[in-house]
Amino acid sequence: MVVDVLGSGGFGKVLLAIDELANHEVAIKSYRDENYTESSIIRELQFLASLKHNSIVTFYHHFIHNSMLHIVMEYCSGGSLADLLSERKYEIDEALTVGIKIAETLIFIHSKGIIHRDIKPGNILFDENDNPKLSDFGVSNTRGGTFSYLPPEIYYSDYIHSLDPKIDVYSLGILLIEMLTGENPFVEIPKEEILSAKLNHTFIPDILPHWLQEIILKATNPSPELRFQTAKEFSAALKSRSVPFVVNKVNIKADKLFAYAEKYLAQKKWLKSFSYIKRGIEISKDSALGNITAGKYHLKTQNLILAKKYFEKAFNINPGVNIKKELSAIHLDEGNYPQAISLLQNHIQLNPIDWEAYNLLAECYYRMNRFELALDIFETIFSDINLDCFWNNWLITHLCNGSSSRSIISKAKSKSVQDHFIEFNISIYRDDSKSWSATSDMKNKFLYHSFRFHKYDNSNNIIIELNNNNQTFSKPLISIGRNEENDFVINNTSVSRRHCAIVNYDKDIWLYDLGSFSGVFVDGQKISNKCLLLGKHKIDIGTCSFNLYTSDDVLL
Repeated sequence: MVVDVLGSGGFGKVLLAIDELANHEVAIKSYRDENYTESSIIRELQFLASLKHNSIVTFYHHFIHNSMLHIVMEYCSGGSLADLLSERKYEIDEALTVGIKIAETLIFIHSKGIIHRDIKPGNILFDENDNPKLSDFGVSNTRGGTFSYLPPEIYYSDYIHSLDPKIDVYSLGILLIEMLTGENPFVEIPKEEILSAKLNHTFIPDILPHWLQEIILKATNPSPELRFQTAKEFSAALKSRSVPFVVNKVNIKADKLFAYAEKYLAQKKWLKSFSYIKRGIEISKDSALGNITAGKYHLKTQNLILAKKYFEKAFNINPGVNIKKELSAIHLDEGNYPQAISLLQNHIQLNPIDWEAYNLLAECYYRMNRFELALDIFETIFSDINLDCFWNNWLITHLCNGSSSRSIISKAKSKSVQDHFIEFNISIYRDDSKSWSATSDMKNKFLYHSFRFHKYDNSNNIIIELNNNNQTFSKPLISIGRNEENDFVINNTSVSRRHCAIVNYDKDIWLYDLGSFSGVFVDGQKISNKCLLLGKHKIDIGTCSFNLYTSDDVLL
């Protein structure tokens, strides 16, 4: 028998009723949404009913009435924490008592594989003895929860259904702030600005004792790996009134290895960098820094599958990692230009003088034949930066856009310092009757100047062995094809007139396919666009095969 209405909300309403058979009061939660009838929420609640924990509101049963779901559960006469906070804030000792009790309840439900995902004052109820009880598991492991209490990683799609207990740890940290101050720290912030506020992490009240600030700072850290890893750790910190700090020798050792890997990666000592990455990952597989370093290595050596794998792992460890530019480079190479553009625009907004990012963004537009947008980027940044790569890419974009060639070529040559790419592309442009016929063909023959080649120091010695005859090349750019104008000429009709080219910069040697009709194969694998060359390789173009050797020191 229903005797009163206890409350209502977007979900429906909560009624007070008398269970006449058991002769005690119960609460009935009535859902408006008919979709709840067959949802997994019922199965979730049935599972919770079997747990029988003193600090969890007991679920009795459910029924369907007028095609709507009704949940019958324990009635808590002390009301909700939300009701109490509407009247007063909590003293520190009171808040800690409730916080520890909820943390211990979370320890229990997490051990059963359940993440609550909606820890907030309205879901903390009190019985007649003022004991706090956790209620409303309707969103546990299924739906969204309340944004102002949830950690920043839930804003990312990969985390929507995460079974990470650190989600509840974060929410309990926010709950403690609300108990101690009387309001949620994000209550006055527009919803679209909440994520930024969470990431800035400046919302901890400085009026609290330092030890309590430290605990809440750790619980609400925007990086999951820097948070309390379990509710048990959080509970222990609240009980001891301190954040225990243990020097992690393993992490120190691993991060030193990753620092060496970054150093050698910058020096283009590929194998040496990889050896340090491998050792570091073996020691600490869950290091965000280690996975980012591994991702950068594989991106720079053109193994996009492994690069993506390590970047995704780094993101899962810490959704706040700054890898937008690296992910955009992968999307660019895969031809996913809109995704690359979106990531780069966001990255540049936060890093306005990252010139490599501008070059990548312009390349996206260039690849999409949106030449005017690419030119706008170059011409906007020329007043701040003068690099050969930008002048080369400005030149070939103009040529593809049909601009008058004489003045454009003259200006590009006058502005550049080392014009290897410019000279190469000018020779392509002037080769229209021999190697290309339409603008689209010409564009495929051009070399877009990657930012990684923005500085030229020297070249390596490269040996090409064909039919037991060796030729040594030390030029920064080496063209290969059927035309006599190429540096390495292959007189074979299965080979394109301008088939491929080698960029030969210090310890950074790449083979590019120039839109050839038969493709380029390196060690039996067809390259989609380019391939890093290390040591000895077997190259197949058309029906022709040859061996290519790079200097030994490239490997070190």
